[in-house]
Amino acid sequence: MTHLHEGGELGDLELLQIEMDLLWGPQTGTEAGLEVGTDAGPDLVLASAPDGVRARIGRRVPPHVARALGAHIEADSPRPLASEPPSELERWRLLLEDALGTAVRLAPGSGPSYLIHARVSFPATAELVRSDDPGHEALRHANPGNWGADEWQQLLNADLGPWVMARHGEQVISICHTPQSNSVAAEAGTWTHPDFRGQGHAAAATAAWAALMRPTGRVLFYSTSWTNRSSQGVAARLGLRRIGYLWQLRSVSTATGWTDHRVRAGASTIEGSGLHAAEPIRAGETVFVWGGGSIISDAELRAVAASG
Repeated sequence: MTHLHEGGELGDLELLQIEMDLLWGPQTGTEAGLEVGTDAGPDLVLASAPDGVRARIGRRVPPHVARALGAHIEADSPRPLASEPPSELERWRLLLEDALGTAVRLAPGSGPSYLIHARVSFPATAELVRSDDPGHEALRHANPGNWGADEWQQLLNADLGPWVMARHGEQVISICHTPQSNSVAAEAGTWTHPDFRGQGHAAAATAAWAALMRPTGRVLFYSTSWTNRSSQGVAARLGLRRIGYLWQLRSVSTATGWTDHRVRAGASTIEGSGLHAAEPIRAGETVFVWGGGSIISDAELRAVAASG
């Protein structure tokens, strides 16, 4: 599998297929000419590559809706490699929303996917610490604040997969970790402290992470949101090959709530714990939907408080 790192044996659309299987599990069947995914995946994913497009629906989508979507997608013939969400997505979103009876949104993670090639490298200007480095124990109390206390310890123990961190003095300023992996592929996840962005630390950490992962023989992916210019800049610094886009439509359940993947819970410098932005978020974007209860009035709240 070593050659797969450079995609020499696979087309871009096949690589996007591998990444979809990595992120949401392998397809479970077909319906109306569309791949059927798992319960964990989005309700609809459009994989768009230079060599074509492919659509996958979630297993929650009823067969009659899948048939309607299949007919729409075939008729619309979406244009490959649009750098912004294809206009056809809005038509399909409304179709899903009407059929499922709940709000459907373009998932914030929708955007370009890149292949991390085998020879990727980038000069580091800060100290890099790898998960297989015995010296990483010094980072136990260096949580930058956007990881929960238990999650930080799991990360350092490599329970969440291999990682590389850039350190400035005692401060962790950039991280590349492994949010998703299976026996075939792995996904890079990056974060950089706002004060140190644009200085190449994420690129250096990602290149070192790729070197750490290389002996496993996995295909290595780097993906980001179409609005995240900073993360796209990391891909450009590394000279990564853009293999296409994954556009995701996902229903928002008002019964269970929903939290954007760019938001993390962690210790707050204001009071107790709070929510932190792990990646840039544009003004006006929905990042949290509360569910599982009822909205009450101020009067009702005061009555509850008065009752003890």
